[in-house]
Amino acid sequence: MRKLLLAVWMFLLTAGLWAQSPSPATDDAAQLQQEIDQLKKTVNAQPTAAQPAEKKEETASTADLQTSVRDLNDRVLETERKSLRDRLEWGGDYRFEAHTIVGNVPGHYDGMQLQNLTVKTLWLFAPTSQGGLGMTFDPSMLQQMTPNQFAGFVGQQLQQNYGQYQFFSNNLTFGGLKQSIGQFSPQMQQMLMSYLQQVTGVYKNAYSANTDTLLTNRLRLKFETKVADNISFGARLSMYKVFGDGTGVQVFNGQPNSLNIDGTTAGVPNSDQVRVERVFFNWNNIGGSKLYLSIGCRWRSATQLP
Repeated sequence: MRKLLLAVWMFLLTAGLWAQSPSPATDDAAQLQQEIDQLKKTVNAQPTAAQPAEKKEETASTADLQTSVRDLNDRVLETERKSLRDRLEWGGDYRFEAHTIVGNVPGHYDGMQLQNLTVKTLWLFAPTSQGGLGMTFDPSMLQQMTPNQFAGFVGQQLQQNYGQYQFFSNNLTFGGLKQSIGQFSPQMQQMLMSYLQQVTGVYKNAYSANTDTLLTNRLRLKFETKVADNISFGARLSMYKVFGDGTGVQVFNGQPNSLNIDGTTAGVPNSDQVRVERVFFNWNNIGGSKLYLSIGCRWRSATQLP
């Protein structure tokens, strides 16, 4: 009987060490559970009535075995739970920020509007072969009309000859723009720029752009899974928004990363939409070599905070 109990004890010790391996397979854990159940039946079959003095040691050993079986059973359950968690790992972070922004914008000319007016004015005097109207520039025409009246005249001509203007603008290059301006003398260029700068809306008065409280939320969800021994998959979803803003209007921060492209939508406050910021898979040690393959999307702006 002692030899049998010793054999059982050695089996339990070996199985216990095996169950403590870092990542056992699910089938092996199931097989171990079956063996534990069979061992429970064997231990429970031992006599529990009063036994002779020479059997006391065996009875004590049986009680120890029952305790060991319970401990081993707990370890198996924990191993099974860990095996499931290892297959898919979830994580994430949430960040709340409060900002106070103080900004004073001085009086300035709207360069984009001034450029637009300049191109349209050059179109009036550009050769018809280039899509222009071929008008002859006469400084007196600027004296006969106010800047706003001239801007209205240009707009009227554009509506009546939009096809020609579209042809002109589609074929306009920076070199062509310099050549068109070059046909005017420096004095005429200065007079024309001064004239166009007086059009309503070109000059912007100074103003303050202060925001006492700007509250932002950022939520990021991350998950990874090991598909095979050398293959893993990962992704991260992000939502970044200003309190109360769910419209998807991009917040301009004065940097190129404010442009609404794939690499920046999760980097500056945008809306309450959850976006795929990263998604990729890795294949390591291809064919037992040191080569690896990684395919996916890992957008990250150089100015984006961690």
